[in-house]
Amino acid sequence: MTAGGIGAWQKKAGDSIAPGDVLVEIETDKAQMDFEFQEEGVIAKTLKESGEKDVPVGSPIAVLVEEGTDVSAFEGFSAADAGGDAPAPAPKKEEKSLRRRRRSESAPTPAPEPEDNGPAGKLEPAINREPNASIGAVRLAREKGVKVADVKGTGKGGQITEEDVKKAASSPAAASGPASAAYEDIPISGMRKTIANRLQDS
Repeated sequence: MTAGGIGAWQKKAGDSIAPGDVLVEIETDKAQMDFEFQEEGVIAKTLKESGEKDVPVGSPIAVLVEEGTDVSAFEGFSAADAGGDAPAPAPKKEEKSLRRRRRSESAPTPAPEPEDNGPAGKLEPAINREPNASIGAVRLAREKGVKVADVKGTGKGGQITEEDVKKAASSPAAASGPASAAYEDIPISGMRKTIANRLQDS
């Protein structure tokens, strides 16, 4: 674990705290847990807000003073006054480059590309080829806002004709257009972020 998120604070400035008391909930890469304090005193100031993400391990999150200390003196106190956030650990670049080097060494040598024998050059997969449509059909499709690739051709050899484009433009599916998918944007949790990073690394 290199960073965590700040959950709900269980103590606020001015509250007394004893060993074993829960100070704050911490969200890690894999779980959410209570941060129990191991000393006694009074919380003078909390330095991180509830809901703050990616707080580096070792960063100050609160100021603890002895009983009887005036906590109002710490109102303007910040994380920078406490030494600032701990520097985030540098990514393991050497390890990644070594992994890439091993992959490239173990990867088989690619087979030489076949020579172009046919008059049309390289063969293209059907998905990359332009649809077989007459010039008039393409022009009409552009005017009507119809995708030529979505039109089924009835002409010679499956060629798309102007009549095919007219039929496609008048069909209810084309008139209504594609339905926009409704979605909700949810902020990523620390756990999901770690899973995504690990998947990307592998």
